[in-house]
Amino acid sequence: MILPGLSLIFGELGNVPSVPGFQNYNRTTILAEVRNVLMASKKLLDGVASIIADYRKGEIEPPDADHVNRWISQFDAEVRDPIFNEIQHVLGRTDITRSSVNKFLKGLSGHEKLTNGKPKKFWTETSILKIQHNGSSQKEMLQILGEILKKEHQVDIDASSQDGDVAVYIDDVVFSGGHVRGDLVEWVTNKAPKKVTIHIIVLAYHSGGQWFADQKIQEAAKKAVSSPKPMPRR
Repeated sequence: MILPGLSLIFGELGNVPSVPGFQNYNRTTILAEVRNVLMASKKLLDGVASIIADYRKGEIEPPDADHVNRWISQFDAEVRDPIFNEIQHVLGRTDITRSSVNKFLKGLSGHEKLTNGKPKKFWTETSILKIQHNGSSQKEMLQILGEILKKEHQVDIDASSQDGDVAVYIDDVVFSGGHVRGDLVEWVTNKAPKKVTIHIIVLAYHSGGQWFADQKIQEAAKKAVSSPKPMPRR
């Protein structure tokens, strides 16, 4: 409950009836209501702060409750808790934490079906594509994957072949499909071997964006097969 005149309470407890909306509250009730409101707000604030605590870890200062409080202060007091509730709900269902990325990539490194039960051989012979033109998500994910591959399978990700018959394209998410489409269409058209299997691996995707990207990449692959690439200049 947001009490009318909440910001005035602390200076006018001795004259409560003069604050609109408080005629039916005594001093004890008002203090209890204020305490409940502040505790609820602090709980919401701490909840959002805990979800985003590892955002851009290592690049910026970890966002804490004070950071979140400064951000929410731009809104009117009566809408802050509803905003917090929605943000906490959405982030709780959609935020991808660093620990979940690590878990995903560790599982990927030894994935039975992907690696055919021979992860060291697979990752040594596979082309791990580093072709993202926009953003840094691929670079960040490959950095984590590289650490995992070195620790788990003694594979140096930087030494991976770029012209093998199997390639892996890794990114965080696919929504519109624009990034993966642009990156892979350009690679398939200009650099890919004539025969290659491409594994596109992401944490999450929108089915519409996935379909759109797949159609364009398949079109580029058909054109590349029918049109011989020019010999590289010496």
